[in-house]
Amino acid sequence: MSDLVEKHFPYDGPHSAEKLEEAADCLANLVRYLNNATRPGYQTLKHVATIYPILGAMNSTIHGFDQLLEQLNTACQRFVDDPTVYDDRGVRPASDTVKELSSHLVSLKKILGGVTTNLEITHLVASHLGNN
Repeated sequence: MSDLVEKHFPYDGPHSAEKLEEAADCLANLVRYLNNATRPGYQTLKHVATIYPILGAMNSTIHGFDQLLEQLNTACQRFVDDPTVYDDRGVRPASDTVKELSSHLVSLKKILGGVTTNLEITHLVASHLGNN
């Protein structure tokens, strides 16, 4: 499956705004798939050990979000003084909205730190479980 991802989203590009949006949409759809496939009515989690690799992949993903949030915030900073940026509500300068967005990205990054710590611990606990 990772070959499929690499085929459609090569690590070294080409990169574009459209590909970024498409990748984010695919990520959301994969989470939706996992949510559906792990529902109690399905038998996909027949063995407790199946939880471990799922948590490991989640851990890798969440760690990647830390970097992504940092890079989104860095990009956001470039738009603070950009005269082409506007707030479609028209009630305040766009630079104020960009600064607010940046503040939220910083807050999310801080919150994510606690999530990653707890997810690492959870992943470690799951590593000790199996079925006979």
